[in-house]
Amino acid sequence: MKLKLLAFSEFWHAHNAREKNLLIMLGVLLGSALLYGVLWAPAAAHRARLSAEIPVLQSALAQMKRQEQEARRLARAAVGTALSGEALTAALKASLAASGLDAAKISTVRAGARIQLSAAPFSSWAAWLERARKQYKVRVAESQIKALTQAGQVEVDTLLRAPQ
Repeated sequence: MKLKLLAFSEFWHAHNAREKNLLIMLGVLLGSALLYGVLWAPAAAHRARLSAEIPVLQSALAQMKRQEQEARRLARAAVGTALSGEALTAALKASLAASGLDAAKISTVRAGARIQLSAAPFSSWAAWLERARKQYKVRVAESQIKALTQAGQVEVDTLLRAPQ
């Protein structure tokens, strides 16, 4: 390192003041060109590309916001129908039959319906109950579920209440 510094010192002292000024100017010019080529030009090109993408991204964002509003509106409209009395009992009976749980005994009780199943697959019962909760806005007021000796089979006695 000292040899290189000594060689540079000899090189520098071998030139007169005018040549030194010319070398300094050349060094500043080369340094500026290097900074421009390495830092400024790529950053400016990237900035221009990003500026061109902004309108596209803004329109995509606006479209996503419209889709979100539409989804919220559809979700509110798709919320199930609130039924009560005999209409609720009939709808639940049809829904149970469509789900393969047509052996259910269903009766209308005050503000709801009582469902009794002597043997049903628990997974089918749970899936049906979730659909009924969403579709008819019923809630489980009381439920007794007993496991039977057959795997996955249960005996169900549930009271569903209609929304108030």
